[in-house]
Amino acid sequence: MQAILDAPDARTWAGERDRALFSMMYNTGARVSEAIGLRVGEVVVDGSAVAHLHGKGRKDRSVPLWRTTANLIRNGTIEF
Repeated sequence: MQAILDAPDARTWAGERDRALFSMMYNTGARVSEAIGLRVGEVVVDGSAVAHLHGKGRKDRSVPLWRTTANLIRNGTIEF
């Protein structure tokens, strides 16, 4: 899994974005449709970092984010 997370080129904006997205998906277990459907405010990185996901069958869940994932998102590498 670490090889996949490290695969995007960290020297480019797109690479940093992809790394943060892969990290968030691995961290939360989110499906691609759940990850791309996230909106501003559904990912909270202040205090207790959490992602509010809207899944298949109208199932909503809140998943805590790892510190490393929250840092990637907080540093502006990905926007929701």
